Amino acid sequence: MNGSGVVSDVVSERMGRVLSSTLQCAPPEDLPVPRTHRPRHVPPGASAATTPTPATPTAATSTAVTSADDAVARLESALSLLRGGMPTGQLVRNAADAITRLGFDRAAVSSVHEGLWLPQWVSDPRDPSWGEQILEAARAEPRPLDGRLVESDLGTDRPVILVRGAQRHPRVHDRLARASLVESYVAVALIADGRVIGLLHADCHYQRREPDELARKLLGVFAQVLTQAILRSTTTDHLAHIESELTRLSGSLPGRGPDTSHGISLRAHAHAAGDHIQRLRSASPASRYRLTKRQVEVLELVAEGHTNAVIGTRLYITQDTVKSHVKMLLRKFGAANRAELVSRWLNVVNQ
Repeated sequence: MNGSGVVSDVVSERMGRVLSSTLQCAPPEDLPVPRTHRPRHVPPGASAATTPTPATPTAATSTAVTSADDAVARLESALSLLRGGMPTGQLVRNAADAITRLGFDRAAVSSVHEGLWLPQWVSDPRDPSWGEQILEAARAEPRPLDGRLVESDLGTDRPVILVRGAQRHPRVHDRLARASLVESYVAVALIADGRVIGLLHADCHYQRREPDELARKLLGVFAQVLTQAILRSTTTDHLAHIESELTRLSGSLPGRGPDTSHGISLRAHAHAAGDHIQRLRSASPASRYRLTKRQVEVLELVAEGHTNAVIGTRLYITQDTVKSHVKMLLRKFGAANRAELVSRWLNVVNQ
C-alpha cells in the first residue's frame, strides 16, 4: 500500500468500472420523507445554543463530483492520505479525513468486532467539535449488527447502501442519527476474506442533499483500498509487538546475560524464544484465571504501559470496552490498580 503504485493500480483497474457504472450501488434503504421544513433537533444533553445548525448550501460548501476528471482527481487526493507506513489508529483518522475529499461533508470509520459496530473516528472539517460530539454519542452505545440495523445488510453481496429518511428510519442507529441530524447517508462495508471488518459512513449534510451515485461509487473503491491498507497496518503493528516481546523474552533465555545494548537478532534467537514462549503458554496463566483471549490482549497492552485510548485503537474497541475489561482483570487478579495488576500478571507469567 505504498507510493504511486497503489493510486495507479486503483485508478487504472477500477476507475473505468466506476465511471462506466459497473460498480452497482444497492437500492436505497428509505422511507417516504415529506419535503417540508424539519424543526431543528437538539440531541440529548446538548443545548440549542451549542448544537450546530444545518448550513444553507452555497457555492463555497458545494462539493459534488462534477466530471470524470474531477472524480479521478478526488480519488487520487483521498488515496494520498493512505500512503506510507503508519499505525492503524492514524490510518483510521486519515481515512475519515480522506473521505471528505470525495464529495462528502462528514465521514466516520468504524470497526466491526464479533458482530459489534464500534465507531473509531468521525471527521467533520467544517465543525470538528460537532464531529467529536457525534463520535462520543456513537461510542456511548455500541450496537450489534444482528439484523435490526440496516448496516447488518452490508456484505459481499451488498457492500454499499444509501439510507434516506434517517431521522424516521426504524433501522438506523437512532442515537447516532439524533446527534448528527443526518437525513441521508451512505454506508460501505470493509470486507476481508468475505467478512465485514469495518464500516464507512458519509453524508452531504452541509450541502443539504443526499450523496450522489458517483460519490457513492468512489467511496466503494476507496473502501477496497482502505481495507488492504488496514490489513497491512494491523499486520505491521502485530509484527512490531512480536519483535518487542522477543526482545523482552531474550533477557530470560538460558545463557543470556542482561546486556542487550546491541539488540537482539531475531533470526538467531527466534527458535529459542519460541520455545520459551511455548513453555510460558504451557503454564496456562490465562486458563488459571479464566481469561478470555480479548482479556489477555488487553492485559498484555496494559503491561506495556499503553493507555485505554491506545489499547482501544490497537484492538479496534471503544475506550469504555477497554475500561470494562480492565475492571474485570483487576477483580480477577485481586489488584487495586493497574500497576499491581501488571506486577501480578508478570509474576504469574514468569513462574
